[in-house]
Amino acid sequence: MAGLAAPAASLLHSNQFQPDPRRSALGIPGPYRGRVVAVAHPRSIISGRFQAEPIRAMMEKGMLALTGAGNWAEAWRLFFEPGDVVGIKVNPVGAPHVMSCRGGHHEIVDGLKSAGLKANDIVVYDRYRREFLQAGFDKILPEGVRHSAATDHFEQVQLDINGYDPEHYLEMALVTPGQAPGDPHTRRSYVAKFLTKEVNKLINLPVLKDTSPRA
Repeated sequence: MAGLAAPAASLLHSNQFQPDPRRSALGIPGPYRGRVVAVAHPRSIISGRFQAEPIRAMMEKGMLALTGAGNWAEAWRLFFEPGDVVGIKVNPVGAPHVMSCRGGHHEIVDGLKSAGLKANDIVVYDRYRREFLQAGFDKILPEGVRHSAATDHFEQVQLDINGYDPEHYLEMALVTPGQAPGDPHTRRSYVAKFLTKEVNKLINLPVLKDTSPRA
């Protein structure tokens, strides 16, 4: 699990942002800011297939090492509580080989449930619905867990913001060649609407990838 975070207030413009003095003690940045725990298991992948028991063992070892908690449920309760709506960000961009572990999010869902969350308050998502479905994430979601996306598919110039919140965005210092720098729409990266309207905590499941331009 890599990250329980929210957009940095210093970078994210929001016409709606107001500090909430009643917010939970389990909010961002949390008690373990910047701490990294590494775990490994020699049998987590056999013949190219993820193995459920070693993955569970790694997840439990990592959560207990991070928090110092006495057990699995106690560790998750240090971050989450009933009433939270949690987004789990998966990355299907390199499917079928370079993508978020499709078995790992089952253990995350189990951890969230152990902290008292309902399955319906857990949303597995990616930016592009089509990539999410092509990777098969929708077919292996635990019962009751929802999935969502910001838009249907990738476009070289993504200007359709119907699935995004126009009042929450990151101002970028660049535009695509040929676009008007004076048009704010071309230089803003908007936050998915369901994240600003529904989700209050995020779990990120990234992959190692290179997104630099190709010659």
